[in-house]
Amino acid sequence: MRLLPLAALATCAATMSTAQEIDTSVDFTTLNRGAFVSEARNLAEASWVGSMEIFSRIDPSVADKVPDFPWNPEFETAYGCIHDDMTAAGTIADYNSMRDASVTFMAFLENNPEVTLLNIDQYDEAIELMTPSETTISAMQRCGLMRLNQQAMIDSGLMQAVTQFYTTQPQ
Repeated sequence: MRLLPLAALATCAATMSTAQEIDTSVDFTTLNRGAFVSEARNLAEASWVGSMEIFSRIDPSVADKVPDFPWNPEFETAYGCIHDDMTAAGTIADYNSMRDASVTFMAFLENNPEVTLLNIDQYDEAIELMTPSETTISAMQRCGLMRLNQQAMIDSGLMQAVTQFYTTQPQ
């Protein structure tokens, strides 16, 4: 299950209708902290739906545990931290790249309905698209976003459902 942590961090994946909801005209490099948090939330929400799609496709028992997009003050703080961290490091443009990769990945999923969390490692293009830059991953880790996303999946029972499904499959 080495892909579970990858999926937890991935904020990239969805159906075509979700891809159309992402505003690709937003330039994260020009946004102040508050505007960044707002636009990052929009991107995260659209991407969350898609990233959960690869879980939903596994089995109805797993799909039933997919959580709604989580947002609370902790997430808002994490995204503010990501803005500050990436701005200070001069890597905020990587957020634009992640957004663009998310849109492309969503189209990939729309065109490949057989792709699930359990077989996505067979699709190099998908792995490349759903993996943010090292600087983005580092900021997400330092600011606690990875932990928050993982906790949302644990709290909903999604992680347990995936593990249970996976362990009952013939090897």
